Amino acid sequence: MAMIYSIDGTPRPRVKHGDLFFSTGDEFLSDGIRTFEALWASDGHAFWTHNGIICNAFGRTFEMQPEGGVHRPDIWTRGDPLLIVRHECMSRRTFMRAYPRLLSDYGHRRYPQERLLLHAAGPLARIPTGLLVCSELAAKLFYDVELLPGYLGWSPDALADHVCWGGSQWQIVYFGM
Repeated sequence: MAMIYSIDGTPRPRVKHGDLFFSTGDEFLSDGIRTFEALWASDGHAFWTHNGIICNAFGRTFEMQPEGGVHRPDIWTRGDPLLIVRHECMSRRTFMRAYPRLLSDYGHRRYPQERLLLHAAGPLARIPTGLLVCSELAAKLFYDVELLPGYLGWSPDALADHVCWGGSQWQIVYFGM
């Protein structure tokens, strides 16, 4: 079997449904998100500005974008720094318990730009509005199968800190470009 490589030349790991990805960019919006994430971060630093859910072994994703909840065909074509993590209890069966409803509830929703203002105000991000930013969408999948204690108020960087430093049940699958 031929090895498949990512943009930076590192071998691509095997991804699966329910893996989470985190990315960051150098756009103006990413800089703004990072600034407010760092303001409220327990460690005072922020790096990750976007995240979503990997839906299959080919790297197809479900994520919130400006046009709303969308599928992207391939996690490997982004060209930005990328972190992929996996929870040891996220089996295909567990994923399928929550994902169809998440898709149904948020796949047609617009991106809630007003929630970014709540996130800028830190604790106000826990106020429910019926809409979710990217990191809350990803956290909701894990909340719905009882693998996270909540989903409102998570920023991409706070969620990444939690999964990377929050316990042995999370595994870093990939870190690179």
